Amino acid sequence: MERAQDISVFNQLLDELQDRVIREEHPVSTSNIRKWKGEDILIFQDELRRKTGSTVSEKWFYTYVRKDSEKLPRIDILHLLSQYAGYDNWHDFKQKHHQNSTLQLAPDPHKKSFPAKIVLVSSLAILAILVLIWAIFPFSSTHQICIQDHDLRLPITERPLHITILNNKERLQLGIDSSGCFKWKTAANNLRFEVRSPYYKTDTFYLNLNRQNTHKVDLKTDDYALMLYYYSNGKSKDWQKRKSQLEEIIDDQAIIMEVLPYQIGINLYEKSEFINKLTTPTRSLQRMEIISTQYQNERIVKLKFRQNDSL
Repeated sequence: MERAQDISVFNQLLDELQDRVIREEHPVSTSNIRKWKGEDILIFQDELRRKTGSTVSEKWFYTYVRKDSEKLPRIDILHLLSQYAGYDNWHDFKQKHHQNSTLQLAPDPHKKSFPAKIVLVSSLAILAILVLIWAIFPFSSTHQICIQDHDLRLPITERPLHITILNNKERLQLGIDSSGCFKWKTAANNLRFEVRSPYYKTDTFYLNLNRQNTHKVDLKTDDYALMLYYYSNGKSKDWQKRKSQLEEIIDDQAIIMEVLPYQIGINLYEKSEFINKLTTPTRSLQRMEIISTQYQNERIVKLKFRQNDSL
């Protein structure tokens, strides 16, 4: 009986998925998701990937959508589809769509009613059990973590990023969506993860998840790798764009200091000198390490760096 109810709820989920795709005004051939094929399925796969960061295979679609399957898909797929439909997960969707029939029984005149005190004690006992269950098995919540460029203060959407969750013994690899973010559902109070990219410096982040559900972290650019990429691939437009971005974010009166080794002092740079240094793929750029930056009105007004011979 319970399996039949779950299948019925899954069919309701398919109806909501089809309505969501149609609301987005995608050119599917028919409004009936159970008749989609070819390009319709590709559109659906792309929609899932764009909104959730993951998708389903064409074989899966034919198995569970085109045919009347007698079993449910895997729970992770049900979570994925439910999130695309606008719910936290499959359990959230199922809870809001189950049709629980309530039987109204006529009162038995010969049956004695329980005293109010007994009813109150029973209610308190049930409440205590629920609190204990919550303490042992805390509810999960979904968090959105967005990665942004440390210098530009903009989401990183055009560069590949590889996320590794470090909370568990088994490392879990994730990717980011089109907005430069990834989602993580957990009941834990914190999250530790590593971010790697060919054009950014590898970094490990530790987030306290109790304060909010949306988090932003800054990733520092590996300017040497970025410049080599621009030069070796002939992307002069990207190089000019990077130079223009640096011109925009660094204040004309910015104080730019190079800390010299062995505590012998500092070198001061003009803005134009420093930008040229950042946009030329020399060996010194490879060894550059930004120590600190200060912002005012979204522009860098003070910057300190050094040449790290150990890099």
